[in-house]
Amino acid sequence: ILKLVEYANKWAISGGMAVGKGASFAIEQAIFIIVAVLKGLIVIPIKLITIFFLTVYRVISIIGTGILFVGNAVYEGLQNYFSVFIHPPKHFYRRIFVVIIIGGTMILPVKFLYLAPQSMRVLKGKVLGATKEGFESFSGVENAIAQGGIEQADAQLAIASQKFSQAKENIDSLNIFVKGILNVLPQGQDGIHAISAGEDLAESGQLISKALGPFIGQGEDDIDIARLVANMKNSLSNALPKIESVQNHLSAIDSGNLPEEYREKFIKSRALLPDVILAIKDFNSFADSILIILGAQEQKRYAVLFQNNNELRPSGGFIGSLAFIDVRNGKIENIEIPKGGAYDFQGYLTESVLAPKPLQILNARWEMQDANWYPDWPTSAEKVAWFIEKSGHSSVDGVIAMQATTLVKLLEALGPIDFPEYGVILNSENVIDEMQKEVELNYDKQENQPKKYVAELVPKVLDRILSANGAELIKILSLVKSEIQEKNLLFYFRDSSVNDQFIARLWEPTMLSSGMDYLSVVHANIGGGKTDGVINQTYNYTVTISDEGEALVDLEIIRRHEGDPNDVFEKVNNVDYARVYAPEGSELISFEGVKPPPLDMYEVAESYFARDFQLDQIEGKVIIDEKSGTRVTQEFGKTVFGNWLQVDAGNTLFARVKYKLPFKVGPFDMMN
Repeated sequence: ILKLVEYANKWAISGGMAVGKGASFAIEQAIFIIVAVLKGLIVIPIKLITIFFLTVYRVISIIGTGILFVGNAVYEGLQNYFSVFIHPPKHFYRRIFVVIIIGGTMILPVKFLYLAPQSMRVLKGKVLGATKEGFESFSGVENAIAQGGIEQADAQLAIASQKFSQAKENIDSLNIFVKGILNVLPQGQDGIHAISAGEDLAESGQLISKALGPFIGQGEDDIDIARLVANMKNSLSNALPKIESVQNHLSAIDSGNLPEEYREKFIKSRALLPDVILAIKDFNSFADSILIILGAQEQKRYAVLFQNNNELRPSGGFIGSLAFIDVRNGKIENIEIPKGGAYDFQGYLTESVLAPKPLQILNARWEMQDANWYPDWPTSAEKVAWFIEKSGHSSVDGVIAMQATTLVKLLEALGPIDFPEYGVILNSENVIDEMQKEVELNYDKQENQPKKYVAELVPKVLDRILSANGAELIKILSLVKSEIQEKNLLFYFRDSSVNDQFIARLWEPTMLSSGMDYLSVVHANIGGGKTDGVINQTYNYTVTISDEGEALVDLEIIRRHEGDPNDVFEKVNNVDYARVYAPEGSELISFEGVKPPPLDMYEVAESYFARDFQLDQIEGKVIIDEKSGTRVTQEFGKTVFGNWLQVDAGNTLFARVKYKLPFKVGPFDMMN
């Protein structure tokens, strides 16, 4: 039992010691854990915060040290390097300037010129390509306009403008030294001028095409011509500075530097520009008169004469037909065409005046169909207006005359016109013959309206003109211009400001003044049928100066009648009253080869026929040459020798007029 107690005591002691050690270990570990937790939650963050502030302090310290170092260095640099400019050594600035000049004139150009060939090679392709494409775009413009394709023309011009702008931008991208070389070299200058000219030409072309658009199919359908003229004036005014710039640029180009295949075309194009500029200026100055003519301010009424120059009269041809046209804002509001032609006025004429003596073989009373007796067109036109007013018609604002041959040329431009009412298609080959047959032979004798054919034809011609395409309109405008210049289209306006514009442009045939010699031979077919179209005429004019200085004229007139003896119109004997207008004071010597009609052919005037005051004023004192029967008058500041020339079909007439000029010619005059 004691041993058991001893053993139990040992075991108890050992167990107590083990439990004590375990409890002590557990308590120790628990304390360690609590300390570690407290360290992690408190001590470590405090250390981290401390380290962060230490780091910030260090960075600020380094930056501050750096700023102080740099500031000190800058200060020392400024003090050390720029103090020399404040207190420079002798000739310091001169040496600096020399260094800059050497660098600018030698080093930099060498660098740029070293790079220039490569830049120029790249640029050459771009500039030449764009310029070539720009000029090629012009080639389609004319065809587009001719066909009425204004939109296509605008597109081509826009492309051209874009290409030239692109070429100009490429040149502007060059450095200053290379551009300087281009401006010095002749080829470079020519290229720059060509590009600038192309750019201006494209822009002006767009403005002009805009102006032409309404005339050849583009723009508003319901727009009056007066407004179109005003718009055209505005567009051309804007285009004019551009075209003048083109002229300046092209004038500066040496054509010898151009490729041979372009040279001739360039020279011709450049030569046209002054005419284009003058034409634009002329149109702009004339536009206001056109607007007055078109009735932009008030309605205008015009008498339009259809003159058959196969039967010559002083102002062109015999007045077979006429029309009255009322115009307002460029639109024709009314057309009246007397179906009896000029003869319709006979019964309504309230004045009875004696006709000019040569006309009295047809009619002693002067009437409308013979009104164009004077070669001075304004005088003849006023006489036409006088007859219109004296026949009970409203006064006219102007008189327009068109020759029969103008209609032929018009049909050449427009093409054939179908005339189903008469079962014929009229063209430039047959229109005169068909008109003469219907007017002279085939008209209804009971109805007695010989000019009805003309009255029905005119609206068809007008409709054809109004429906013309762009190409045809351009032909018509060109025809009108040439016919005005050739005096086949005559205009007279009672508004003196407008009429003076036509006279200034030599569009109205008038008797011109001359310092010394003058010659005009005026023919009037009086009862000679429609034969002047087959008369081949030649003049030979010789002036002989005598030892005393007298100037003696020998004028030979040769008229060959080439009419077909089997043609009803051409076989007629040509009866012509010819007037030779010479300087005032000329003295007739002889007039040979004449064939006056018998005196009994002249109609006897009624006793109540009055003399025409204007005719007496114009002719002055009439003298009859006893030997030749020549009628000598003084008209429009000229001495006139008038006599009759007749020739049958197949024959030739030789007439000769000799007279002395009213002045003497000295040796100095002959040399000049």
